[in-house]
Amino acid sequence: MKHRYVYEGAGSFGSSAVVAQKGEVLRFGATGDVAIRADRGSSLTFVLLAGAPLKEPIVQHGPFVMSTKAQIMQVRTAGSSRDAFPECL
Repeated sequence: MKHRYVYEGAGSFGSSAVVAQKGEVLRFGATGDVAIRADRGSSLTFVLLAGAPLKEPIVQHGPFVMSTKAQIMQVRTAGSSRDAFPECL
């Protein structure tokens, strides 16, 4: 699966010319080429995200993303210890 996040401007994506503007996300299949065109008189900046699906649960808390809540708590507990990251002191 490929995702495109439009960071700035507007344009059209794909053979069907799906229009997207700043702040919008488009999802395309994992294979094949995708045509990209900026709107006339506009710049287009976007981020392409692609990769194999993890097929694992996702748990997010603050800046942390893990597979389970227990893993999140483990990282938070380790981070609150003075000895967690000695190289940063």
